[in-house]
Order: sequence, then structure tokens, then C-alpha cells
Amino acid sequence: MGDFCEVSNSVARDFFHNTWSKQFFINVKAFKPELDEIMTNDFVNGFEDKLSAQHAVVDALLEQHKSEQIHMRTLQQYVGKLLKRFKFGKERLFDMSQLIKLVQKKIL
Repeated sequence: MGDFCEVSNSVARDFFHNTWSKQFFINVKAFKPELDEIMTNDFVNGFEDKLSAQHAVVDALLEQHKSEQIHMRTLQQYVGKLLKRFKFGKERLFDMSQLIKLVQKKIL
């Protein structure tokens, strides 16, 4: 295929995987309002690590949209990007200690 299009095989493969094949799926950005509803602090804070939260969010969205064609890799990447605003594991503990210090300063 690359020879036919006069490009390298890797360029043809990348185009197929990154552009052409995705036209048959719904754009995951259309689900952002629903993902924001799913990704509340209460829901996400129940997970110790980002990967577990990511899988749970993806599963919750897919449960609501069983009949729709969603590109899984793109959805997982997009959810991972949206989850960057949350803290997990040790990051969360660090933030809590800083929050306690701020509260103590205001109280005293």
C-alpha cells in the first residue's frame, strides 16, 4: 500500500491506524459531558491508582453506550488525559497533609 501511495510503509500504516480507521467510530470528545458526570471526586477517590479508575470510567461509559461504535484505544487515552486532574495514591496523601496545614493556619 505504501508503494502504491508513494509513501513509506510506516507512514501508510500510521495513517490507517491514526486517521482513516477512526472515521468509522464516534468521536470520544462527544462523550466529555458524560465523562465529567462519571468522574466525580466521590467516584474517582474510591481508587488507589489511575489505571483502576481509568478502567472503571471506561466500563461505566461503555455500559451506557453498548450499541455504539467507540474506538477503545482513543477512549482510554482520552479518559487518561481527563483523569490527570485527580490525585491518586501517594499524591493524594501529600495533598491532604498540605490541606491540613492550611486549615490549621486559618483556625489558629
